[in-house]
Amino acid sequence: MSNHTYFKSLTVITICLVSGLFSCKSIEHYKKVSIADKNSYRVFFNEKERKPFASYYTINKEDVEGVVKRKNIFYEDSSCSVATNEDFVKSGYDKGHLKPAAVSKGSVSEMKESFLLSNVAPQYPYFNRVTWRGIEADVRALLKNQDSLIVYTGVIYRKRAKRLNKKVEVPYYFYKTILLGDSSATIAFLAKNDSTSVKGFNYTTTVNIIEKLVRFDFYPGLNDKLED
Repeated sequence: MSNHTYFKSLTVITICLVSGLFSCKSIEHYKKVSIADKNSYRVFFNEKERKPFASYYTINKEDVEGVVKRKNIFYEDSSCSVATNEDFVKSGYDKGHLKPAAVSKGSVSEMKESFLLSNVAPQYPYFNRVTWRGIEADVRALLKNQDSLIVYTGVIYRKRAKRLNKKVEVPYYFYKTILLGDSSATIAFLAKNDSTSVKGFNYTTTVNIIEKLVRFDFYPGLNDKLED
């Protein structure tokens, strides 16, 4: 194991252990995964509980450089998500995008689709507005040297998770896995969804580590060495 990979692994282990009662053993692995294809992304979700696992999408430069503005109107998507707009009212949590609005500027329909609640999970306000926003900016910056990025943005739940309105589960972690468009490398980010995730910390990890946490293969057929 390289020193680079060692420190990434150490970061994830530390996150799990420092969280006290909620160790890595309490993480809920992905199971009963269903797929729903939208026009601009694919949703992976638990069909029985109708909770999101991840959104899978490609980012091109036009998705970032487009002129379409966000309107901040969220739409319910009962086939994939149990969440309603009412569930977030006075909940203390933001509606956190999986596929960001900032990479959905290519068309009005793409922007509108990014506001489906099947593409949303509860985020701690500071985490959403500062920490996660910074991670999203880091991902977009990769397009300076790439024509496209293949991305999963997802959540990791823990057993006996907190729920909004007794039904919408609050994720323990949020993550991103990115395969560069030329397939030369992967990059990943993992951050805890609470006040301990502050701006300036290094949230990079590896695709392999996240795959082991959720037991899901993001890039089938890709050489494992590229996921370290």
